[in-house]
Amino acid sequence: MSYDWQTGELNDVEGTEGINLFDGVYIRLLLRDREQNIWVGTHSGVYRLTPQLEIDLHLDADTTAEVLPHNRVRSLYEDPEGLIWIGTSGGLSRFDPETQTLKNFSGPAFFDDNDVRAVWRHPSGELYVGTQAGFSILDGEMNLLRQVQRKDGMPNETLYSLLPDVSGNLWIMTNNGLVRYSSQDQALDVFRTRDGLQGAEFNFNAYAALSDGRIAVGGINGFSIFDPLALSLNTSSPIVSLRSNLGDQNPVAPSSIYFDATVSHFSEPSQNVLRWKLEPVDAQWRQASGASHSLVRENLPAGDYTLVYEGISAAGVTSDLERIEFTVVSPVHRRWYAFLAYACLIMGLLYCGIRWRTGRLERQNLALEALVSEKTAELSAANADLATAYAEKSKFYARAAHEIRTPVSLIKAPLQSIAESQTLTDKNRSLIALVNRAVNRLTRLTDEMAEVAENGHEVAITASSIDVPSFVEPVLGLYQESAEANGLTFDAEVSFDGAASLDTEAFELILHNLLSNAVKHASRGGEIKATISASDNAVKVNVANAGEFPENTVEALQEARSGTLPQRGAEIVAAMVQRINGHIQVERQPAKVVVEIPAHVGSAPSEPSDAPPANQSTSILIIEDDRELREYLSSALEEFGAIHSVASASAARRAIKKQVFHLVLCDVMLPDGNGFDLIQETKENPDTSNIPAIFLTALSDVASQKKGLEAWGDDYLTKPFDLDELKSKVRIRLRNIEAVRAHVRGQVATVPQEAPVSLAPADERLVTCIEEAIAGGLSEINFSIDGVAKHCAISKRGLQRKLDALYGLTFSDLLGQRRMEQASKLLRSGMSVKQVCNACGYSHSSSFSRRFKQHFGQLPSEYREAFQGSS
Repeated sequence: MSYDWQTGELNDVEGTEGINLFDGVYIRLLLRDREQNIWVGTHSGVYRLTPQLEIDLHLDADTTAEVLPHNRVRSLYEDPEGLIWIGTSGGLSRFDPETQTLKNFSGPAFFDDNDVRAVWRHPSGELYVGTQAGFSILDGEMNLLRQVQRKDGMPNETLYSLLPDVSGNLWIMTNNGLVRYSSQDQALDVFRTRDGLQGAEFNFNAYAALSDGRIAVGGINGFSIFDPLALSLNTSSPIVSLRSNLGDQNPVAPSSIYFDATVSHFSEPSQNVLRWKLEPVDAQWRQASGASHSLVRENLPAGDYTLVYEGISAAGVTSDLERIEFTVVSPVHRRWYAFLAYACLIMGLLYCGIRWRTGRLERQNLALEALVSEKTAELSAANADLATAYAEKSKFYARAAHEIRTPVSLIKAPLQSIAESQTLTDKNRSLIALVNRAVNRLTRLTDEMAEVAENGHEVAITASSIDVPSFVEPVLGLYQESAEANGLTFDAEVSFDGAASLDTEAFELILHNLLSNAVKHASRGGEIKATISASDNAVKVNVANAGEFPENTVEALQEARSGTLPQRGAEIVAAMVQRINGHIQVERQPAKVVVEIPAHVGSAPSEPSDAPPANQSTSILIIEDDRELREYLSSALEEFGAIHSVASASAARRAIKKQVFHLVLCDVMLPDGNGFDLIQETKENPDTSNIPAIFLTALSDVASQKKGLEAWGDDYLTKPFDLDELKSKVRIRLRNIEAVRAHVRGQVATVPQEAPVSLAPADERLVTCIEEAIAGGLSEINFSIDGVAKHCAISKRGLQRKLDALYGLTFSDLLGQRRMEQASKLLRSGMSVKQVCNACGYSHSSSFSRRFKQHFGQLPSEYREAFQGSS
């Protein structure tokens, strides 16, 4: 409305259509600039009216090109240079009428609080900005000079207005008094009801400088008019009296020390203030209001202290600064002679512990040497028994080799003829090559059998399959402790991660004896380095140290004596190497022994890559100890996704721990266990219970199939198998995963289902728990996966696995989807966009609108209007 004071008429400010320009707009304040334009501050930004009352400029935080930090305008001020300063609830804006440009200032670099209530520029160029956290003083380049707050003497940090008087002082209206601030010496004087004001609390923009120099200020109880030059304070200082429990004690023990202080000034005694600090404990001053105070300090550390204190009256007048000095001494149990006794006690305990540990290790070494001797005697006896049975075994090997060669030849010749055909596809040629390799392997085995029967080896080597890292880790750990007890550094490395078939008894004895000799011959303070590695047909043991082998040890290692029973460790190693047809290499200085043990080496598990291959979001784990079959399955199933293969149960456990798999294809007979136990262990683990498993094994009896079902296997195939049947079963299991994800996400499955979708009871309960946790946190801005994991009593990693398996979504994608579903419901119910934004956990309307449009294809306001229009 516009009011003509000459005629007394009150009229609407109308636009071109005859409607009030500010109909329904919350107007807070007005400002007339030097060009006679009228600036209107509202809750929807700021408007500029021409002298003819026409809007020629509108600035807000949403729709205009030059945006304000917030739509709610708190203050308007035109400085001597003609710049318009706009204070908002989000910061301060400076508008230049000449260049028509706007610049915003907010944040800790300028103010402790962004709710700007008042602005005033000092003739020196300094800018004073009042906020809800005191006022800030900035120079002409908008650099923060200082901030004045409660700690600097302000009665309250909630400011309403800034008004200069004729003498250059600045009057500040607060929520707890009227403050006079001197820009020359930064002095603060506070006036309240006792000084004649209507009250201590003031209102926004309720002030005026009258033509005669007086000032009028308005508050909750009316308004007050006063002459700023005639207003003065009560300048009498308070009296501070203090007593403590120190008495004549100096120094004192570190018990409780208290001081009772009284601040006496009879003008509003409840507003008196005691200000103190205990040096050197307190870095800053402390203060409390009231007439009586109790200061208590407990368990102060030993040292010299000074209590510095002063009183401040309600008018801000301070008393003289007083000081009390005292000393705190250490208790008896913290004196130097007490620490000396503690050190002696600890050294005695350490000595006893070292003596006990050394004796224990010596007993272990003796036990190890006895064990090696016992194993040596057992091997000698076994050699005699094996020599007796060898004649019969040789006959069997010769007959079996002869009988096997005939069918192998019948297989190999037709294959060669088929391979020469020109009509074969590349895939068929690959399959024929696979069969050829299997035939060649059978040929090598028959040759080995014939060689054993013909050459007459003294002892037959019995090989078994082991997971190499799991087999050697206990042995290495044992000698790690023994080496450290002898003052040695033990560095062991197993660079092969997989299965191998070899003579385990010889392998273990060689490893024990090499490590025992290394510990025995190494000099104190030296280093022992042991490395276990593998090639295509051997496992290599490398043991070295910086010492020197005796000459007789080198001879014993290189040459095994026939006809005598080996006694020393070096003799045992040489005998074992000769027995298994291995190879040994010895270096005297520095001492080094390398033994190659013949073995059939399986491939190590393929390490999961950081990112899956293109178009391969599904991961399948194949557990099969036969290398040829493992490579064939990997090639045949690669169409379904990323394939990872391992040769042992231990390697499978490590792979499942590192990588998320969607299907496991498992053999039953593994080098270091059986597949039934491995799959049951996986199914019992809550983090991996959802992974489907298919057994692929040569065990075709009914009891084995029943055992596979009892181990919670999802399917069972026997060897030899039909590849199409295997692919069909794999395809069904992967389809079921997608069907479960679609069911859990609440969508119609996009893949055909061979059976109705059903969840395990544990997964059904977990889905319900996840949805409850997300529903309860939709309105929280900082809601994260940690809160859901805590609510569902599951680890964060386990929850991420379950989200991928049950939803096929990351947590952020699932949370975003549920927030959009909630936003759609609330908009259809009639809630405003702003309310929906807050209810769905978004801090900014712009980010909420952008996400909503990405999801539904239209803005929230358009979606709401379209729904209301259709209804």
